[in-house]
Amino acid sequence: MRGRSAARSSPARPSWPRCCFSALHALLISGALKAEPVLASAPAEVLRRLDRYASVPMSLAEGCVMHLHDHHERSVVLTCDSDFRIYRRKRGRAVDALVPEGV
Repeated sequence: MRGRSAARSSPARPSWPRCCFSALHALLISGALKAEPVLASAPAEVLRRLDRYASVPMSLAEGCVMHLHDHHERSVVLTCDSDFRIYRRKRGRAVDALVPEGV
């Protein structure tokens, strides 16, 4: 059809069970989990990380998550993105991430 882009098919990705989103919601509401304005406080650090992983590539959101992960020692990243297996924390440490099987 003219003027429409062809739909790209992407492989199906496993998704987190609904209970995970309910738990995330409960953590946010209780204050156990908080949102932080990363770009406002550390734009240069996030952009350096994006440059470092340009070949992957790393998204701006992933760079912000990695910045937070580095600055919160006991944090764990919940993700459906297998790129977090590639990324490294400061001093070359692996990312502490929970990724569904099959991703």
